[in-house]
Amino acid sequence: MHPPRHLFIERLRERGLRATPERLSILDRAFGLRGHFDAEELVGAVRASGSPASRATVYRTLGHLVSTGLLRRHEMPEGAARFEPREGRPPHEHLLCIECGTMLEFVEDGIERLQGEVCRRHGFRPPTHSLQIRGVCRSCRRMAGRSTAPRNGPEVSP
Repeated sequence: MHPPRHLFIERLRERGLRATPERLSILDRAFGLRGHFDAEELVGAVRASGSPASRATVYRTLGHLVSTGLLRRHEMPEGAARFEPREGRPPHEHLLCIECGTMLEFVEDGIERLQGEVCRRHGFRPPTHSLQIRGVCRSCRRMAGRSTAPRNGPEVSP
């Protein structure tokens, strides 16, 4: 049995919930999507798989997947959350465009080291962390003819 599936079933049972075929199908589709996805993309993938799961079941199951730690939820500027699997992914951070909603992942060893140093200094052990830098992406700046710095931070060279 796939480790996320086993953990999900265990956590559902702890809450007195059943691991229904619909919930397991949603789990499988969520882990089958590449990159970041929103709830409606997952609804589409679940429907395309032939699962009878309703939109409401997908949304409720997304909540269970986040609360069990299998998915990470990212709040987006326009209000719709995006999700990504936590398992099997290297530590990474995000650049989020507040204009178009593009979410770019990046890995920066210096940030990882600094976070580790700060946690050690304060005797803090984080099971997880998230860094999201919000701004305007290169593409949106070009389309808008922007050459000035965003209102809340320094300009990053293109």
